[in-house]
Amino acid sequence: MARPSRNTDRQLIEAGRRLLPHVGIAGLSLRSVAEEAGVNLGMFHYHFGSKDEFVRQVLQEIYEEFFEGLHAEFSRPDDEKNPIQRLRAMLEVLSAATFRNRELIASIVRDVLGGSEVAFAFVTANVPRHAGLVLETIREAQRKKLIRKGPTPEQILGLCVSTLGIPLVASVALERMQKSLKGFVPPKKIFPADAVDMRIDFLMRGLQP
Repeated sequence: MARPSRNTDRQLIEAGRRLLPHVGIAGLSLRSVAEEAGVNLGMFHYHFGSKDEFVRQVLQEIYEEFFEGLHAEFSRPDDEKNPIQRLRAMLEVLSAATFRNRELIASIVRDVLGGSEVAFAFVTANVPRHAGLVLETIREAQRKKLIRKGPTPEQILGLCVSTLGIPLVASVALERMQKSLKGFVPPKKIFPADAVDMRIDFLMRGLQP
C-alpha cells in the first residue's frame, strides 16, 4: 500500500489558510479543504484526525509567524533601540499583521462569539503572549520616563488596540456591509491602509511625557 505524500499535510494547511478567513471555523468543512488542496478526503483524517486539530494547527502556524517578528523587535537591545523605539516598532509589526490577517481575525471574533471552543482556546492561549510583550515594553518605557506615567500600562495597551487594531478589523465588517448598502462610504476611505503610520504617530505623540 502506497504511503501518503509528505507534502499532503502542507497542501491541506495551505488550503485551510486560504479558506478560513472567508468562512470561519464554523463554516469550514473538511471536504472543502480537501477539494481546495486537491487531495483525497481520507488524507485529511490521516494527517490531522479531526477538524479541531486541523484548525488549531492552521491558526497556530499563522500566529507563530506574527509572533516571531514581534519578539524579534522586543528582543532588540537598548544600543539598537530604546524602549520607546521598540514600542513603535512592535506596534508597526502588530498593525501590519492585523491588516494582513484582518479577515481571519474578524472570523475568529465571530467564532468566539458563536461559542467555538477551538477559537476561544486559541485566543486565550495566544493573546496574552503578544500582549505581555507590549505591556513589558510599555512598563520599561515608563520606568525610564520616556512615556507619561499617568495611565497604567494596561490602559495604554487598550489605547493601542482601540487606535490601531479595532479600525482594521472593523473595516472587514464595513467591506461586507458595503456590498448590500447603496451609497455606503467605502471602508478604504475611512480606514485607508496608509493611515496606519499616521495613527501610530498620533498615538506615540499622545504618550510623550
